Amino acid sequence: MTEREIQNHAIQQLLQDCDRARMVNEENLYSILRSNADTDYGRRHHFAQLKSVEDYRAAVPVTEYSDYPDLSAHPERYTALPICCTLTTSGTTGKQKEIPISHVSMERYGPYLHDMIYYLVGGRQGPHLHTSIFRPAVNGRMLMSSAYYTFLREAGYLDVSTYLGGEDLLFCGQIDQVAYVKLWLALGCRDLVSIQSIFLYDVLILFSYLEENWRMLLDDMRSGTFSVPLESWVRQRLLCHPVSPERLEELEKILAGGFGTPIARRLWPELRVVVGNGSKAFTLQIEALKRYTGSLPLEYYSYGLSECLPGIPTRLDSEDFTLLPRSAFYEFMREDGKLCLEQELEVGRRYELVLTTFSGLYRYRSQDLLEIVGWNGQSPVFHLLGRRGYMLNVAGEKLDDATARAAVALWAKEQGLQVLDCSLGIDSSRYPCSYCLFAEAEGQPRPGFADRFDKALAQQAPDYEDVRRLGLLAAPRVYLLHKGEIGGFLAQSAKGNAHSKPHLFLSQEQTADLVRKVGK
Repeated sequence: MTEREIQNHAIQQLLQDCDRARMVNEENLYSILRSNADTDYGRRHHFAQLKSVEDYRAAVPVTEYSDYPDLSAHPERYTALPICCTLTTSGTTGKQKEIPISHVSMERYGPYLHDMIYYLVGGRQGPHLHTSIFRPAVNGRMLMSSAYYTFLREAGYLDVSTYLGGEDLLFCGQIDQVAYVKLWLALGCRDLVSIQSIFLYDVLILFSYLEENWRMLLDDMRSGTFSVPLESWVRQRLLCHPVSPERLEELEKILAGGFGTPIARRLWPELRVVVGNGSKAFTLQIEALKRYTGSLPLEYYSYGLSECLPGIPTRLDSEDFTLLPRSAFYEFMREDGKLCLEQELEVGRRYELVLTTFSGLYRYRSQDLLEIVGWNGQSPVFHLLGRRGYMLNVAGEKLDDATARAAVALWAKEQGLQVLDCSLGIDSSRYPCSYCLFAEAEGQPRPGFADRFDKALAQQAPDYEDVRRLGLLAAPRVYLLHKGEIGGFLAQSAKGNAHSKPHLFLSQEQTADLVRKVGK
């Protein structure tokens, strides 16, 4: 064990848990069964009589969200552990869910995420910029990100004084122009150490806003005026952060030099890391982000669900996640439906994660597909591939999230394009149906770019190639859009988040609407 690990007790505990992950997994289950034996669910499934993992797996069925119709209204029927709040999902892959989360669940993974950032990066603990705001609970309900950061603050794991803008501009009810506000704060701080976010995509949006609006920002910072509508209290807070004439002159020179080379470290020479959720599912957006950040290390922060937070990266610039041993009792469903424990996993194979949580979910299908790529002690290391059932399927081709993104990435590379955002849908207004790719791209495409996308899909997905050859799918169409058009189109269904996820697959209704919007 290194000196750095010895000095960081949370990371030391994590590594020790990984070395005995199989035992920890069983301990998690026994703790959950003991705590919840007298709940309605525990009595129904005879938790008090279950003496082994095998007993539990025989007595309790595999479940999905629909098996918990009264979970939000009556969490006490499923767990005896105190509930701190109800988490609402973003609803990007279907109907919005409401998931109660217990204090114990938060405590079991709470310390690791931020400690891992500083463990990997080392050095000074601030100043930092966080691209989001975290809203308080409304009727006991809040987003996962807000609940987690609120827990960190209340438990003493988060020093809000090290974040630009302090508590007021990090934990608040509403800010209408988040990118403008966060950039005002960041540009004025030459010695910024990190940029943190919920999703790395949020950081891409921030830099994109800067590229388009830097002159307006600098003019406002010089004059102490505001070109965008802001709440009066936000204006007052920003005016408490004046920027020196020397810094403004330096910013003018850097930004006027353009964005042809990565700009992050030119603006902030002390910047050491950019932090945010990322995975194979967000490859295109991460590549677009690197246009601004260059070789600056990325820390992929976490693999989190509203139901549980199961994974954490243990290296910089890596989409490898280590399963957090203490977060839940874990099982894994193979593609053929067989359920496995950690010791039965095979490297290179795909599984759906199945969770028994400290918040009242039992053998719960997460819908998330993982590919096992190795081990950290006894704890599996995995790549997040996407969602079960989250696919395009006209005639049996079943194009999943990871495969679709790989095809777009291959196509963009061949075309010499930088894809900032994209969405893919099915046009069923004519037969045979066809795929429609909507891509916000920089660069000049080569002739025949739609045909090349067809070939990229066929190369990545043999079943797609077969369906095309049989004439069951027409050739795909490709629409090249301006920056921000996809986000603007999808904004009508936004839930008021201060952070964003890339949306890959569109419904057929959304596809038809967007085709009409951009023109045939």
